[in-house]
Amino acid sequence: MGEDVTQSAEENFKNNYFLYIIDQAISSFGTRFQQLQSLEENFGILWNFEKLKSIDPEKLRTFCDNLANITNYGENSDLNGDDLYEDLCMLCRNFPEERSFSKLKLIKSYLRSTVSQERLSGLAMLSIEKDMVEKLDYVNLIDIFTSKNARRVIFK
Repeated sequence: MGEDVTQSAEENFKNNYFLYIIDQAISSFGTRFQQLQSLEENFGILWNFEKLKSIDPEKLRTFCDNLANITNYGENSDLNGDDLYEDLCMLCRNFPEERSFSKLKLIKSYLRSTVSQERLSGLAMLSIEKDMVEKLDYVNLIDIFTSKNARRVIFK
């Protein structure tokens, strides 16, 4: 005579729900990583400027044509491979060595997320032009600033 094995509520939850959810999560992670790998293969050059600058022109042309084909939907095309190629070539030629966009990341950290746009722009400019800023005479600038503020207080 077969005995029915009774499970505790905890074992029942583990076997019927928890392990199922874990299996689904593992499967989803696999799918996500495959999608990210596909995105890296199709768009990876655009995410890494050093890669973009170092790619030879023929590979860049192939990349642009492939990207244009990927973005086609029937007869409609969101992207022109020739235009993209010309734009990326121009970007590589004209992009400055000093990368001001990465400077903004350094300046506006999580703790400074409430910085006004005007102040953020000023800090970015100071960071980008740090060679010029290092040559400034701070004592003289502070004296000029305080004298102007003192005049404002007097004349209000």
